[in-house]
Amino acid sequence: MMLSRLFLNAHSRDVQRALGDSHALHARVMSMFPSVDAASPRAALGVLHRLEPGERGDALVLLVQSNERPDVTRLPGGFLDPRAGGDAASSKDLAPVLAAIVPGARFMFRLRANATRKIDTKSGPDGKRRNGKRVPVRGEDGRLRWITSRLLSNGFALLGSCQQRPEGKSLAQAGGKVRTHDAHVLDGVVEVVDADLARRALSCGIGPAKAYGFGLLSLARA
Repeated sequence: MMLSRLFLNAHSRDVQRALGDSHALHARVMSMFPSVDAASPRAALGVLHRLEPGERGDALVLLVQSNERPDVTRLPGGFLDPRAGGDAASSKDLAPVLAAIVPGARFMFRLRANATRKIDTKSGPDGKRRNGKRVPVRGEDGRLRWITSRLLSNGFALLGSCQQRPEGKSLAQAGGKVRTHDAHVLDGVVEVVDADLARRALSCGIGPAKAYGFGLLSLARA
């Protein structure tokens, strides 16, 4: 499993288009990987991604986690920041992080989350339970309960509270429809309580809307 860091060219029209439409960014990310015959190519290839600010104030960094190294030559010309030179794209193996996930280990974590809950899931007249619809979890306390529960079900115990940084609405345009996601970046400290579940969470991500830049769990030893 690889984690790749790509510095994006903020002056590129292709980048600007992707920044305004998370579906377009998803398409650019997936374009770096071969086509696969699967119900969810993203899941089959283990692809998760997250945008974040770089060390330079005007830099944009795209993190891409995947089973194999992405082929950045498939991106449009000028998509990567020319100022970064040979450092515009780099990858590292996450095997050491996976090996460090053992019961009792503590990590600082970061997660860009689309915290939601389902409503209107009661059974219909035909007796079948409705899938319902997702609505945002409101308020810091609500999101704290959401992340605490999600982490616990994925093998981690949240230690204390966590920082919550709102990013506003994220838009995804596909099939003539516009989907809106409520984005928050969550930072905190966790302890591993179930190593197998925790490794799976690192590989598969946490929470909904993974195709749209959510769910990538980043860990660093605390």
